[in-house]
Amino acid sequence: MNKRILVTGANGTIGLHLLRELKQTPWHVRALVRSAENARLVSSMGAEAVRGDFAELPSLSEAMAGIDTLVLITSANPQAAQQASAVLHAALESGVAKWFAFRPSKQVLPGQQRTLCCMQQPRMSLFAPGWSM
Repeated sequence: MNKRILVTGANGTIGLHLLRELKQTPWHVRALVRSAENARLVSSMGAEAVRGDFAELPSLSEAMAGIDTLVLITSANPQAAQQASAVLHAALESGVAKWFAFRPSKQVLPGQQRTLCCMQQPRMSLFAPGWSM
C-alpha cells in the first residue's frame, strides 16, 4: 500500500514546488484546496484535490481520512496560528502519524524583498537520503 500524504497550501509557491517533488515519488498525494480553480491546478500536478477550509473542522477531518503524513503550509496572516492549531487537531484526531509545518514569516532581509519560511517539528527533510515515509 502506498503512503498517503496531505499537503495544505499546495497551490502556493512552496506547495507547488513540493507537489513537483512528490510527483516523482510513489506516495499518493492529496491537496487541500478551497476553490475549483485551485483544485484544477493541483490535479494537473498529479495530486488528488480535496475541498476544505482551515476554519471548517469537518472538512479537515474528511481530508485527513487515511492520511499517513501531513505537510502543513500556512500563509503569513493574523489567523495562521489558529489555522495551524485546527489542522493539527484534526490530524491528531485522524491518527496522522507524521507532520511537518512550514511557518512563513514576512521578515525582510537587508537589501532583499522576500518571505522567509521556517520548518517546524520534526526537523528533518522530506527527501533526506535513506529516510522514507
